[in-house]
Amino acid sequence: SELALVADDGGVRTITLNRPERRNALNVALLEALRAAVADAAADASIRAVVLAAAGKGFCAGADVTEWSEAVDGGDDTGIRWERNAHALMQEVHDLPKPTVAVLQGAAVGAGLDLAWACDFRVASEDAVFFCAYTWVGYNPDAGGTWFYPRLMGLEAAKRFVYTGERWDAATAKQRGLV
Repeated sequence: SELALVADDGGVRTITLNRPERRNALNVALLEALRAAVADAAADASIRAVVLAAAGKGFCAGADVTEWSEAVDGGDDTGIRWERNAHALMQEVHDLPKPTVAVLQGAAVGAGLDLAWACDFRVASEDAVFFCAYTWVGYNPDAGGTWFYPRLMGLEAAKRFVYTGERWDAATAKQRGLV
């Protein structure tokens, strides 16, 4: 099956992360598929807005750490390819000269949360939850979070979110201006 589903409705293109069996965790192949879909939307003059959505119960579980683990064991360059593609995707979504909207359900964590923050707008279902999973593994928000968080929620709230690894429900995220 396709990793990034693309559907158009008038001038709105919806790009759907399609790895529900892995909670839409971002592996290199999905990152590459998303980058291609975003580039296509940017180049298509008939597309006036882009919606990022996800198949299944959650928006995105962040990086596919299973892929990383296998790469380390195999000694290949997957980690470097993942970082380059993730950073490029966040920049491309953020810089897209068309409005972008992330539609969030279930969990959005780690790099998946950074992807949502790269969008111009975020709409969350009542069951949406957000947390800085990086904190739980002693890592910094590496896919754009260190730049996005303070700009979206202010420095004090960003520090609290990152330092504590708190789990924020949709109501809290709305209160803090994130959705």
